[in-house]
Amino acid sequence: MPKIHYDQEAEILSIKLLNKKSFDSSMHRNIVLDYDKQGNLVNIDIMNFKIEELLKKPREKSRRTQPLLNRK
Repeated sequence: MPKIHYDQEAEILSIKLLNKKSFDSSMHRNIVLDYDKQGNLVNIDIMNFKIEELLKKPREKSRRTQPLLNRK
């Protein structure tokens, strides 16, 4: 089962998928992927992750749109 840890001070969300040692890593923008010797993904780190942004309510649309069925 994955283990999730959030470091609020460093703004890093870590998701540990396997309980294995990291052998290799790759970085894609603000995401670091760690792999074991067999090439299995063992950990995901998301940098600059702000938990507050995730918890914000979505903004309501400022105007109503008509359903597609009623348009002519």
